[in-house]
Amino acid sequence: MFAWLTKPRRATALIDRQRVTVEPGETLLKAALRQGIDFPHHCRSGGCGVCKCRLLEGKVKELTDSSYVLSETELAGGYILACQSVPRSDVSVAVALSGPSVRQRTRGTP
Repeated sequence: MFAWLTKPRRATALIDRQRVTVEPGETLLKAALRQGIDFPHHCRSGGCGVCKCRLLEGKVKELTDSSYVLSETELAGGYILACQSVPRSDVSVAVALSGPSVRQRTRGTP
């Protein structure tokens, strides 16, 4: 009833068994990167799907609708976008951290 009166709290995320502290309002991706985890990502805005991971335990608030990036099968399987997910409780996620790098360097012309 008076949820707006409660102070937001830090959450703990287990990302492939690595413990990460997530500050109030912080996304899983931002927290992981801040703490030195090489979490796969690209756009950071929910458009590419590179940061998809499987939510094993806990609850998150999704900042945007991910159904245009994730398939129905992925959504039914508990997949989320780390760049658009803010923990509402302590969470555990699975993601391939040791796979090949997906980062790309591009050059533009003025």
